[in-house]
Order: sequence, then structure tokens, then C-alpha cells
Amino acid sequence: MSLAANGWHIAFACEIDHAVAANDLPAVGIDRGVANTLTLSTGEHWWMPAGLAQIERRKRRAQRVLARRKRGSRRHAKARRVAALQARAARIRQDWRHKASLDVARRFATVVLEDLATRNMTRSAWKTVDAPGTHVCQKAGLNRAILAQGWHGFETVLAYKLEERSAVQGRSPPHLAELFGLRSRGQAKPRKPSVFPLLPMRLARPCRPQCCNQHPASEHGVYDRGGRAAALR
Repeated sequence: MSLAANGWHIAFACEIDHAVAANDLPAVGIDRGVANTLTLSTGEHWWMPAGLAQIERRKRRAQRVLARRKRGSRRHAKARRVAALQARAARIRQDWRHKASLDVARRFATVVLEDLATRNMTRSAWKTVDAPGTHVCQKAGLNRAILAQGWHGFETVLAYKLEERSAVQGRSPPHLAELFGLRSRGQAKPRKPSVFPLLPMRLARPCRPQCCNQHPASEHGVYDRGGRAAALR
């Protein structure tokens, strides 16, 4: 039992024994991003519900109103809707994660996710007074956008849904798409796969360098050179 901004919640846990049949469904790679919350190697793109943007705008307005209220007054109590809006957005994200992960678990036996360190990616750009950070506001906006996608939450709920269906969840090295002719960091021109000493996996389908926006990282690293599902670590 717990108390949240939207009221009391109670949950029950139980164990149910069930036989799990062999899973011979295909494999899939999933890229998690900001522009596209999830991109599957099948070409599907999934996004967070559109209503979250409206809730975020309402929350920002409520926060500005709350900042002008005197603490302890009745008007301050009326402005507590910030917590209610935040709780509503959290419920919408959680519902979407469960639906998306269930759909993936029902259709695929092997799911490969990029090994992302979200905590490092969302580290603050603030440093010290003597050595201040650069592009602090831009980095703060990027951090909020990354955290709003709920990458780790999706990975968590997907793990147990795959486990109960005898499916496997694996991880591919980060920045794997940069090894396959996509535009790499710090370079004006895309590099070709032939210049790399190691080519562990091949493209799932042909892709030109100028199509990097239409063919995200999830389309790479699901198959090996022979067309078989790549070994997971």
C-alpha cells in the first residue's frame, strides 16, 4: 500500500505455476532514442503518447503559478496540482511501457537492446564557479528529453515479460551503428565499413550514408555475416 499524489494505491503479488513452451519466434533489435522512443529493426517506430506534451505544458504553467504563491496560504494549496499532473504523466508512461514491452515479448524470441548508460548520458553540465560548464541549458533540455522516454523502465518491464515466455534479452555495444557507414562523431563525412579492422555484424539491409536518419541503429547488429541471429553476451 502506498500514497501518491493521485491517492492511495494497493497492489497484490501472487505466484502462478505455468508450463512455457519452446519459443521459436524471430529476433529483433531495438534502438531507444529521443526523436523516436523505440525503433525496431523491422522498420517500426513507436513514440510516447502525444498527450504527454500537453501535460508537460500544463505542469510548467502550474509550476510558474506555484512559484508566485506564498507558502502556507490557501492559494498555495490550490496550486499543488503540479504533483497531480506529474503523477498522471508517470501513469501514462508506465501504461505505455507495459503495452509496448508486451507486444515485443509476444512477437519475438530474442530482443537486442543497445547497452546504454543512462545515468552517464544525463549527467549535469554544471561544474564549478571557476570552471563553468558549456551549453548548460541545452544539456539540461537534452537530459529532460532522455529521462522522459523511460529507457530503463522499458528495459526492466521487458526483461520479465521475455523471461516468462522463454525468450532472451541481450545487449549490443553502444554506438554500434557508427561502425556501419553511418556518420560518426567528430567527422564531417561518414566512414565506410571497409576501414574498420573488426566487423562483428553486418547490416540487416543495405543502407546509404545519407539515409542515416531513416535507418536508425536498431537495423544493425541483429544478424551476423552469415545472416544468422547474432550471439548475445
